[in-house]
Amino acid sequence: MWLLLIGGAAAATAWAVGAGKRHQTDSPQIDDTDDTEVTMGRGWEDVSSLVSESLGWPYWWSKGSPSTPWEDGANGVDCSGYAQMFLVELGVLSATEPDRGAAALADICDPVAIGDQMPGDLALYNGAGHVMIVAGPPNDTDGHSPVAGASSGGRTDLGNNPDARVKLFTTALYWDAFQCYMRLK
Repeated sequence: MWLLLIGGAAAATAWAVGAGKRHQTDSPQIDDTDDTEVTMGRGWEDVSSLVSESLGWPYWWSKGSPSTPWEDGANGVDCSGYAQMFLVELGVLSATEPDRGAAALADICDPVAIGDQMPGDLALYNGAGHVMIVAGPPNDTDGHSPVAGASSGGRTDLGNNPDARVKLFTTALYWDAFQCYMRLK
């Protein structure tokens, strides 16, 4: 079963995936009227649990890598660090992979057409200068998905900017610098 609700003050996302290791079962926001079956493929786990666990982590320039333990993200991550840690937690990227920035992540991915992206894919921005995690299925209006990631930070943010943190956006078009969706090869 695949469930999605985006809304509320914190724009929370709730998912339930029958075979996933992670389940959001205690959220009162789950809409249990949607019974759409979705095949996630390649061992995707329940993305919403990871997003929920990480919302609010501080943005910290140049922190996070495939070898960074998930729980250490609470000490700060940048966009590519978060994306790589997320993919390791999903089981689709090895913790022994080299640390990559957004552009280098794009080099190990294939583009995905708008509307074909899946939770756990990547959204690329600003000429490969920023990356987010696809946090939900495409919507029926324009084919875009919600995204999550370390956002609103830069080189001078070292966990000290309360506006720069891991956030969830209802659409990948939250920033007009959206470039494309991508999936690891």
